[in-house]
Amino acid sequence: MSHVGRALSLIPAASEYVLAYCELTDRIAVLELNRDCSETVEHITNAKKAASPEFPAWIHDKNVNRSDLPSRME
Repeated sequence: MSHVGRALSLIPAASEYVLAYCELTDRIAVLELNRDCSETVEHITNAKKAASPEFPAWIHDKNVNRSDLPSRME
């Protein structure tokens, strides 16, 4: 494994970060920056939803469509 691969494996996934620092009922904000129009949208959800298996797919879909959302917490 490369140095970069090892370093990335140490960065927790967003769901791991949420579960480590939040109660499932906590409300959290996820900021989305759209690269095309430089617009920021705030999404409010609870930690349970943000830690769900569906959430990374939502982040991936947003990023494919020219938004910037972290999939790992750095």
